[in-house]
Amino acid sequence: MVRGRLLVISLFLVGIVSFPSSPVWAEESDLLGGDIPLTDSERAWIADHPVINVRISRSYPPFEFYADGRFQGLAVDYLNLIGERVGLRFQPTPDMPWKEALERLRNGNGVDLVLMITHTEERERYYNFTRDYISFPEVIFTRKDRVFVSEMADLEGLRVVTENDFISATQIRETVPGADLLEVDSTDKALRTVALGQADAYVGNLAVGSYLIDKLGLVNLKIAAPTAFAEDSYAMGVRKDWPFLVGILEKGLNSFLPEELQALKRKWFVIPFEHGLQTKDVVQWVVLTLLAVSILLILFMRRAGKMLRTSEERFRRIVEDQTEFIVRWRPDGTRTFVNDSYCRHFGQSRDKLIGTSFFPLISPDDRKVFEERVSSISPEAPVSHGEHKVLLPDGMIGWNAWTDRGIFDDSGRIIEYQSVGRDITANKLAAEKLEENEIYFRTLTQTSPDTIALVSSSDGTVLDVNDAGLEQFGYRREDLEESKSTVQLGLWKDLSLRDKFLQRLTVEGKVDNFETELMLRDGTSFFGLISARHIDFRGEPCSVAYIKDITEQKRTEQQLRDSEARFRRVFEANPDFLVLMDLDTTRVIECNEASMGLFRMSREEVVGKPVTDLRVWQDESVRRAYMERLREEGHIKNFEATFCKADGETFPGLISARTLSLNGRNCYISFVKDVTVLKESEEALRTSEARYRRLSQEFEAVLEGITDSLVLFDADYKVVWANQGAGAQYATESRKLRGRSCKEIWDCLDSSVCQNCIRQVFDSGESFEIIRKTDDDRTWGVKGYPIKDKLGKVINVIQISSDLTEKIQLREEAARSAHLAALGSISAGIAHEINNPTGLVLMAMPMIQDAFEDILPLLDEIAEKDPDLMIAGLYYSAFRANVTETLEDIYGGAKRIKGIVRELKDFARENPDDLLEDVDMAEVIDKAVRLLRNQIRNSTSRFEVQTSERLPVLRGNAQRLEQVVLNLVHNACQALDSRDSAVRVSLGMTDNKEMIVLEVSDEGRGIPAELIEKVTDPFFTTRREEGGTGLGLSVTSRIVKEHDGRMNINSTPGEGTTFRVALPIRKGDDDE
Repeated sequence: MVRGRLLVISLFLVGIVSFPSSPVWAEESDLLGGDIPLTDSERAWIADHPVINVRISRSYPPFEFYADGRFQGLAVDYLNLIGERVGLRFQPTPDMPWKEALERLRNGNGVDLVLMITHTEERERYYNFTRDYISFPEVIFTRKDRVFVSEMADLEGLRVVTENDFISATQIRETVPGADLLEVDSTDKALRTVALGQADAYVGNLAVGSYLIDKLGLVNLKIAAPTAFAEDSYAMGVRKDWPFLVGILEKGLNSFLPEELQALKRKWFVIPFEHGLQTKDVVQWVVLTLLAVSILLILFMRRAGKMLRTSEERFRRIVEDQTEFIVRWRPDGTRTFVNDSYCRHFGQSRDKLIGTSFFPLISPDDRKVFEERVSSISPEAPVSHGEHKVLLPDGMIGWNAWTDRGIFDDSGRIIEYQSVGRDITANKLAAEKLEENEIYFRTLTQTSPDTIALVSSSDGTVLDVNDAGLEQFGYRREDLEESKSTVQLGLWKDLSLRDKFLQRLTVEGKVDNFETELMLRDGTSFFGLISARHIDFRGEPCSVAYIKDITEQKRTEQQLRDSEARFRRVFEANPDFLVLMDLDTTRVIECNEASMGLFRMSREEVVGKPVTDLRVWQDESVRRAYMERLREEGHIKNFEATFCKADGETFPGLISARTLSLNGRNCYISFVKDVTVLKESEEALRTSEARYRRLSQEFEAVLEGITDSLVLFDADYKVVWANQGAGAQYATESRKLRGRSCKEIWDCLDSSVCQNCIRQVFDSGESFEIIRKTDDDRTWGVKGYPIKDKLGKVINVIQISSDLTEKIQLREEAARSAHLAALGSISAGIAHEINNPTGLVLMAMPMIQDAFEDILPLLDEIAEKDPDLMIAGLYYSAFRANVTETLEDIYGGAKRIKGIVRELKDFARENPDDLLEDVDMAEVIDKAVRLLRNQIRNSTSRFEVQTSERLPVLRGNAQRLEQVVLNLVHNACQALDSRDSAVRVSLGMTDNKEMIVLEVSDEGRGIPAELIEKVTDPFFTTRREEGGTGLGLSVTSRIVKEHDGRMNINSTPGEGTTFRVALPIRKGDDDE
């Protein structure tokens, strides 16, 4: 049996834990060892970002957790090794919820990397991802002495435990609907539940469960069977604006050697797998059968091997001569054959490539598309074509085109793929370069404030125009969707000038500064200066025209002469500073005439110089901040800075810029506008604002000093401002209340009228005052006052809230104390006055009963002689029939009076001083249940008592606490309508271990909500006709208070009631 079990265990562990063939691990890749080739760009990026802020979970062992003063786990080990190899330092962030961590990662606000995250399509919009590097299955854990469990179906009818809100809970319900599912709040609790026999099985993550079994010492647990659920797979998540980091991390993951990965796995995973198969005979039969089959296969393979090797060698010579890449691979990506071209392309030997997966070579951006394309291969469509990016040996990204053919078995199941590929990187780079040029042209066109249009030379059709042109001529883009020529649009006022313009363009191939009058859509005209060049666009002769509105310049001939030179080229047309610069070196590539005026230098002296040599920026630190922001965001609008002219004069300016790629070169275009006049106006405004702000601060200091809640609402019932008193009331910072509605911040019992008080002030303009009670049982005095504008319209409402809870409670407590004191005094007097005569009755009645027992025979003899004998106005027969019952009723009534007197004394008794004995509440409950066993037996067939083990003792009075249990159980029994209804008594502790909790629950009639507060009042009872006195719960409440405890009542009419008594654990002088 032992050998059979070891065989099954070995087969399982080889299947799910071994490297590299197992799907549990995602590390299959071109392993580079510790030598990681980084590009110059990557090294520069690391130099600029030496510290990476990473969010690490503190409670997800064995992947990532915090223990012994440091972060630990498999994922943490991965991260630390990558950091050592690439020269990055990973700084753990402060502890924060998962949702906050993702939000900070999305915004780049304090979190640059999350260590473990599930890769989804939705998340790709906000984050970059590495490949999945950790993946573990869901398995079934049971006790070693449990019945046979080999698959999910065996869980039918069993009690199965899993974690709250985990996806496995939903999967279990769908897969095994007959299982009795129990959910707990953590994995360790789930495993302990199975270990203690409170559940039959646990379904959860293999790695987490295995780790905790080892750490918690749960030696009676085993892994019983796998599940059919999808594996839990994790990648590293990176800020969207840091794609460089993804590539660096990918290289780090690819650098791990097999022995390194095995060492990491051995460090964190040690739990064995014991499948339910334990029958010695079955194992022996399997072994013998496999042995016989193996001998036959060996004989057959020897015979077929020679023929196969001959055919294979012929095929290999043909394949190896091919220049295309040829590879065969299994569905899990493991390569079974590669030709020489494939090895040369990926820079590794055939020995290293065969037996490993090629999936890591596919760029993470294309991996999902590749998987979807390959998954579409079927016997009906066995071939698929596609392109994707790959990781090359030098760390660069290349492009491959592949044709993949599926190889199927007799059942149509795919068993292998035959793929032929070629390198298309050069083609892709050429296409990208073409796209960069088009982006550059589009950027120049759309950033120009003047019209730039593309026109067909054959018929004058307007093919495209920038946004400035549409705005200048008054057209919408859809107006040009139908092909229209400049003549059809009526753009030329003088067609003879058009003919002259076209003639020059046809002959010379270009036209510069052609002046003419052009027509707008609304019928008005303007003077324009047109420059054009003849080009071939998509095989068609076209012209690019630049149109500048020179109407203002035409007003004077002198202005025309001064501006004539500015319209020679596109850059020279802009009246503001315009410059094209290299983003990496900040050297000037091109500049316009305005910038020449600023530099007071020739174009030759400016172009090619770094901007720092030109000394245009007054503050170099401001320039560095501007450049950093431009590199991160790609564009800047109206960035404020102070600039220097060539003569030393400074001026404030607004600079706008946008980055673009020009022939593979990172560049940016900048525009600078002089805002001297605007700044002077702003300075005057700031002076005025400073005075207002000072007055506002003084006023706000006064309001913040008020302890009551002050909240200012706008017309949408949203908070505009709140003082610190409001922040204390709503348990948050006052600034966080801004923008929230009245309904959101007030936890009102009646939400339907939540905003009526505020709405009333806005509608009527009158103030209001109400008393409001919130769900936390607090009472508030709320007042609202309107704030009006000069026309008398209410624009805001100020709400003042005062907490009246304590004041009202003190007033009610004082009244209740006085009421109880008066009742106590009256009760004590009544008990004293009634007790003596009741005692005489109780003493005399037994004697009178005995006397009648002796007299009745004599009266019987007299009655025989005198049939008409009458006693007390009754015939003797009637008298004799009723006298005994009457005497018993008198005696019973006297005992009832005595019981009422006893309860009155208990009610009137002051707090006793004998509360210093040790009390075992379990014994108190046991004794009270024994005393009430007859009543319990007659009331219910479902009575339960549950007590926790090793509860500490209380300091108090055992007899008084026994009275509490007697009263509560007695009331529960009387509340039942049938013996099928249950009564439950439980004893436990609060989570903080400071109080013992007694709960008595019934499935009786329940208590209406309006009566719950009255049931502990003296003499209040709903069972007056059944003999209730109304003192039981009142005495119970007093005893609980004597012990500094609390009693809560939770009841639902028609379903039942629960009394919850919490008693503090009092420590004696010798306790620590």
